[in-house]
Amino acid sequence: MMAANVDSRDRRQGSCAEAHVFELCWRLYTRGEVDLLDAGVPVAAVEREVDNVSNDVVRKILDRLANRGVLVRLDGANPDNFRSRSSYAPAALYDGGEQR
Repeated sequence: MMAANVDSRDRRQGSCAEAHVFELCWRLYTRGEVDLLDAGVPVAAVEREVDNVSNDVVRKILDRLANRGVLVRLDGANPDNFRSRSSYAPAALYDGGEQR
């Protein structure tokens, strides 16, 4: 029941929260704060920058933006331990590993 409350609150704040998360992803990507292997911005980097939104909601927003084609979901590698993890890049800037 609690998850439904989070989801409904997320939908009400959707456009504002999505715009904020997208802007953060864009800024981090253009600053080069990305994973290894020409990947995108790691989820943890976006989560650190967002205030007043839970990490679960940030992940849902990133997935929703990727499903819409606004972001590209990538398989990156953590520079600290080389483990695979999801990362995201703005679709307008990403072209198969090269910035447009």
